[in-house]
Amino acid sequence: DTAAGRDLVEFFARAPFGWNPEVVQMLTGCLLRAGQIEATSGGRVIQDALTIEARATLTQDAAFRLASFRPRVGVEFTHLMAAVESFRTVFGREVPEMEPVTVAGSIRSALDQHEFDVQQALGVLLAYDLPGAPALQEALDDLRSLRSGSEEQVILGFNQNHRRLKEVIARAASLNSTLHGRHLQLLRRAKDFLIHVWPMLRREADLSERYRTQADTLQDLIDRDTFYRELPMIGDLVDGLEAEYRRRRDMAAWARADVYASALRALRAFSDWRRLEPAQQHRVAEPLQRRSRPEVAGMISIELLRADIDACPARLRQAIDALLALRGDEARDATLDIRRVVPPRIDDPAALDAALNSLHEACKALLDAGKRVHLR
Repeated sequence: DTAAGRDLVEFFARAPFGWNPEVVQMLTGCLLRAGQIEATSGGRVIQDALTIEARATLTQDAAFRLASFRPRVGVEFTHLMAAVESFRTVFGREVPEMEPVTVAGSIRSALDQHEFDVQQALGVLLAYDLPGAPALQEALDDLRSLRSGSEEQVILGFNQNHRRLKEVIARAASLNSTLHGRHLQLLRRAKDFLIHVWPMLRREADLSERYRTQADTLQDLIDRDTFYRELPMIGDLVDGLEAEYRRRRDMAAWARADVYASALRALRAFSDWRRLEPAQQHRVAEPLQRRSRPEVAGMISIELLRADIDACPARLRQAIDALLALRGDEARDATLDIRRVVPPRIDDPAALDAALNSLHEACKALLDAGKRVHLR
C-alpha cells in the first residue's frame, strides 16, 4: 500500500510506538536506502536515498508529510497481467503485447493523451475559484509521475492507482464538457449573489424562511466537488433568489421616487421658483430630480435606496436654501427653528395654546421686521 508521510507520522506517534517525527523520518530513510521502498514527492519518484530530492523530502517536515511512500518490488508476470487488465478497464482497449516495454509504453501514451484534459479542467476550477482543484492537482502530479517513471514504476504505479486515475479522467471529461459559456456565467452569478447580494437580502426582517433555506442549499451545492452535476438546481435557486431581491429593490425604488417627487412639487411651489432661469432651476432641483425616477442602476442596493428616502428632507432643505440664495434678495428671508420656540413635549391643551402663542409671536416679530419667514 501507498502511505502518505503525514499518515506515517500520525500512526507511529500513537501507542505502542510513541515516536516523534524525526524518528519516523530516519527509519523511512533507512528503508529507502536499503531499496525496500520508494518515495514520490512533487510528482517525482525517488528510489535513491542519496539524491538531493531524497534529502529534501526526508529532512524537511513539510515535504515529508506531503510525500508518499510504497514498497519497491520488481515487475513479475502477475503484475503485467494486472496492468493489462487495468489498462482495459481504464481506457477501454487492449495492450498489443504483454512485454514490460510495450505495457509501460502503452500506459505512458494513454496517460499523455489525457493529461491535457486534466490540466484544462484544473485551469477552469482555479480560474473560477471552484471546488475540487486540490484533488485534481494531486491526481495530475501522480499522472505526470507515472508517465515519467521507469518501466517498473509505470507498471506498478498504474496497477496501484488505476481506479483513481479512471475516476479523475472521467471527472475531467465531465468538467470540460460542462464548464463553458452559459454554465460558467451561471456559476459566476451564483457566487456573486452569495458574496455581494445575499448579505443584504438576509437582513430583511420580513424575509421568508424559504429563501434562507434556498440560500443555504445554494451555498452547499456550490461548495461540493460535484457541483457541475447540480447546475439545473443551482440555476433555479439563483433565479428565485435574485427575483426576490429585485422585487424588494423595485419596491424601494418606487418608494424613493414617490418621496422625491413630492419634494420636487414642494420646491416648485415656492413663489420664487419661476423667477429662476432654466439652468438655475435644473441646478437646484437636480439632486431631487435624479432620485424621483423609479429606474435605478444595477449596482444601487436596497439599503442605499432606503437611505436616500431618509435623506430626502435634508436634501429638500438644501434645495430651498439654494433657491433662496439664487433669488437675489435673500436678506429679506429669515429661518425660524421651531424647536427653539416650541417645547419638545406638550401634555395638555394649555401647553398647546402656550406653544402656539409662542410660535405666533416669534413669526409676527420677524414679519414686522419686514422678513419672510421659513419654518424649520
